[in-house]
Amino acid sequence: VTPSGTPEIINYFGYDDNNMIGPMMDWVDGREKEETPFFLSYITNVSHDPHTTPKAWRERNLSPDKDINKFLNSKACEDDFIQNLMCAFKKKKSFENTLFVFIGDHGTALKDQDSTRWGTHANSHEKAYWVPLFIQSENEWVKSVLPRARTEEVCSALDVLPTVIDLLSGGSDDEMDKIHFKYEGYSLLRKIPDDRPILGVTNPGGHSLVVYQKDKKAVVKGSGEKVFYDLKTDPFEKKAIKNPAKNKNLSGWAKDADRLIRQYHATTQWFYTGWQ
Repeated sequence: VTPSGTPEIINYFGYDDNNMIGPMMDWVDGREKEETPFFLSYITNVSHDPHTTPKAWRERNLSPDKDINKFLNSKACEDDFIQNLMCAFKKKKSFENTLFVFIGDHGTALKDQDSTRWGTHANSHEKAYWVPLFIQSENEWVKSVLPRARTEEVCSALDVLPTVIDLLSGGSDDEMDKIHFKYEGYSLLRKIPDDRPILGVTNPGGHSLVVYQKDKKAVVKGSGEKVFYDLKTDPFEKKAIKNPAKNKNLSGWAKDADRLIRQYHATTQWFYTGWQ
């Protein structure tokens, strides 16, 4: 779909998100007229770097820090867009049978771990990997089971597809037994192993591969340098550990980390070493 009217260009990605609501709803009308199921994805724009808000936005004083205030205003503006989008969807007959999934592609550092650490570019710290993941639907059956999806375990974007499949299959154990082994992720409706390994590639590439498991983390830079973090005792990653054998929490895990790194290296080195 393309924006309607004369849209306001916000940044190098394009337009104010509100310009896209009309065209999206027109597209949904077409699917409803055809009486066909549909999949619609949208990547928000205003909330992305450089966090520019539309001219009509009335800036709020949300932080004394200029950079953080700009960041938070872009998020508040995006919240308004999501509200407008959901209000538009509520007028559609397919609304009660639509599953909405909201997820971020990466996190960001707000100078909270390190006064000089800002944003996500070439940032392998934890805050760069924390993203929201929220699933919502007005379907009565989905509403009855979604509260079970609340979890404190570490989740991944890889969990979205298995969760959606689980919901669409009616939460059938038999159906999930047939397909769960095909995906690296887990359905959030079910128990997630607390020791699952998680893979991350530092935004925007050409920097490092990150592998962590529970409270242990390894970072492999494009140069081949490898450092470890004991998140149990050092949650803000103040101390990089080059020799994990001397750390009680990491010593037994280092070999597992090396195995995971070798496992993922072949499929990710083109990205974290600069698209070679």
